[in-house]
Amino acid sequence: MVVTKNWHDLKLGIPLYQSHGWGSKKNIELAGKAAEGVISPLGRLVVWDKLPDKHPQKALLKKYEEDYKARYKSEPGTFGGHAYDAVMMVVEALKKVGPDKAKIRDYIEKNIKNWPGTGGIFNMSEKDHCGLDMTAFEMVVVKNGDWEILKD
Repeated sequence: MVVTKNWHDLKLGIPLYQSHGWGSKKNIELAGKAAEGVISPLGRLVVWDKLPDKHPQKALLKKYEEDYKARYKSEPGTFGGHAYDAVMMVVEALKKVGPDKAKIRDYIEKNIKNWPGTGGIFNMSEKDHCGLDMTAFEMVVVKNGDWEILKD
């Protein structure tokens, strides 16, 4: 928060870009008015309600947020969503191939394609165990104490 507050106080007249690590609503709360205008590439969980209804992640993100709030009585962050995605991939693999580690790995590498998760649309492979590319992110800006999708 120190960088954000200093950027605000110094009135440098240049944008402040934060990393994906900025993806917690708590950061906005802690920075207060200094957070206004901060730009960051974040997963769509923080802006799911601003996505078009036909977006392939929207229904999943809505359900994830609703379930999270009901259980934990707080806003979800993108970081818990990453764990959720990993567990759901393993659950899907377990249902298809059982508890064999090699078969689970093979299933995920060969079958997780165009798979909507909280972090993006996953396409796993033998060479790519992240499964995401730059399209997993939205550029967002803090406006009125909340996330907004940054328009060109």
